[in-house]
Amino acid sequence: DDFDCTPENTVYFPEDALSRFYFLDGTYWIYRDSVSGILDSIWVENSIIGIDKYDDEYHNNFKKCYERFGFNLMSDLFQDYYIVTAAYGQKEINYDSERFGIDEYQINNKHNVIYRLFMIGNNYSQENDLGGKQIIIDSVFSNNNTYYNILRIYYPNQTYDYLIDSYYAKELGLVKFKRSDNSIWELERYHIVQ
Repeated sequence: DDFDCTPENTVYFPEDALSRFYFLDGTYWIYRDSVSGILDSIWVENSIIGIDKYDDEYHNNFKKCYERFGFNLMSDLFQDYYIVTAAYGQKEINYDSERFGIDEYQINNKHNVIYRLFMIGNNYSQENDLGGKQIIIDSVFSNNNTYYNILRIYYPNQTYDYLIDSYYAKELGLVKFKRSDNSIWELERYHIVQ
């Protein structure tokens, strides 16, 4: 029994998160290590977005569609990652209560996954799946600039996530982050395509 995706049965990825995490090919960011001054270039390749059907035995044939995206996030200095959305589809649940995530996989090791983000409906959950705290803060200062309406994800306890403190701005993405080696990287310049 087949079905079509329509606006009525499609769950769209939350707009606030989409503006912070989804970027098209041609997007790049250049970050500077705040201590050493070393630069790293990070850019987007193979960006895709579309609507997926969830109509299988695992998802109980509940005939919903989900907006999903993915892209390769490449780096001059560090590990390359594949960024992909996850929709944790549920049967007979209000569309505003659907659960979403953003996962990161090392391009050369698809089994090493980082659960970057977790949302319920349009709201950021208090924690992601690794115990990282997710909060909206007014602003963050980075490389002589102030960025506003920031999603901060940080880990109060030890984690295997390579980003232990990160700050995401709408329509810009990651503007400042602390890596697991305690280096702090700040946005130097960028070109955004969304």
